[in-house]
Amino acid sequence: MFNGFFSHRLLIGHITYHAFMLTPMIAFLLLDAGGSAIKFFSLRRLLTLSITAALLSYMIYSGMIHLILPVILILIFIGSLHGIIHANSRQFWLNFVIAGIVSIILALPKLAPAILYINNFERISYKLPGADGVWGLITLFFESLFFQPSGDTVKDVLVNLQGPLARHEFEYGITFIPLLIILLSAVLFIKKAPKLKQCIKGQITTYLQLGLMLLILVLALAINYYSPEWNAILKQIPIIKHSSLLVRWFSIYIPVTILIAALMIDKVKQIRPLAPYITGLAIISVLIININIDRDYYANQPYDPSPIINAYTKAEKTQQAKIINQISVFQDRQGLLVTPIHRNDSLVQGASQLLCYEPLFGYRLELLPLRPLRPGLVSQLKDGQFNVKNPACYIFGDENNCKPGDHFLLEQKDAARTFVSYEPFAFNLPTWMQAINVISICLLIGIIIFWLAYPIIVYINNKKLKQTD
Repeated sequence: MFNGFFSHRLLIGHITYHAFMLTPMIAFLLLDAGGSAIKFFSLRRLLTLSITAALLSYMIYSGMIHLILPVILILIFIGSLHGIIHANSRQFWLNFVIAGIVSIILALPKLAPAILYINNFERISYKLPGADGVWGLITLFFESLFFQPSGDTVKDVLVNLQGPLARHEFEYGITFIPLLIILLSAVLFIKKAPKLKQCIKGQITTYLQLGLMLLILVLALAINYYSPEWNAILKQIPIIKHSSLLVRWFSIYIPVTILIAALMIDKVKQIRPLAPYITGLAIISVLIININIDRDYYANQPYDPSPIINAYTKAEKTQQAKIINQISVFQDRQGLLVTPIHRNDSLVQGASQLLCYEPLFGYRLELLPLRPLRPGLVSQLKDGQFNVKNPACYIFGDENNCKPGDHFLLEQKDAARTFVSYEPFAFNLPTWMQAINVISICLLIGIIIFWLAYPIIVYINNKKLKQTD
């Protein structure tokens, strides 16, 4: 609950990261999807798997696509660890595959356009920063995960940077408490326990799962190591090549480290009798440490959100947002274009910022097909086009007889007016996209009907059992 990754991302305004906190619940559902003693296609298992799939697809719909790979690796790690401890991982992998397939079908209406967009606007020009040495990488990792990130460490360790990196990029803190528990438990375990080889059952699947776990732990670090050759390989990997910073993969260690610490308390014989006291003291210590963390960096951020908040509150009350009627830019006294931190606030005045902050087009809008967009009224016509871009062209250009960056045409006057009024407008979808939408919606409706019917079915079945008894 108190990891720095979640709390500080929310403080800085990265709302799309909130779904990361669903990861432990998803892992729990995958491990106990219906219970091991229940036949595979029982009602309870179908209920649990459908909830799991819904949570996974929610991660996509919430905008957390950039963390999906780390979350998948976390789930694989937890499933493998569970398989080693209980010598039974078949159920987890079946649950993982089924829930994964269902979640993909549910999320396809969001995933498919995202993939099309990425193909049209590939963000592959950004360098991938990394540590230029193993010791520096380990130092950065330990500071980020167990303590507070140090600006000096970031500056001294990372190379291949394109600009300064803010503190929130290195906030993953779970405090040093889990680390202390793991180290203390490891000392006691090694001192009293038999050899590790004797503790692990000798099935080949056990060693495969152990190897998979170690690979995941190493990968989360290795992906942030820099060498020209390694960097060139990373820039060829789908999804990763579109990234500009991979330190977010440190998030893999948050649930993993906490889980290992909890298992140490539960499994090490010398600690187990003191488990309630150690757990209580650990929780209190984590709370105290988090309360006393210096957060002046976040409190003193220069951006003032009140114009947006006030405009949103007004729009919510009136059910009417300010209609966008012009394209605007900011200029300094010499008439040069500038990009102040509040430039996107123009929308509260009914203006769309020409040089907006929109990382989808690159941090400096280098991917945005700007022309013929210009400062002035949206209703201005030039060569039969209004002064506003048609968003359908960014993704479904072929179906709408346009290409990415094209504007609304004169004959699309009603659609343009609807768009700048924050209302949906009609545009053409490819047949396969329409099919995806229908399949996904039908599946979602079926799942919801099943959820609503589940208590009734269970009640009827229990009543029949009582009558039989």
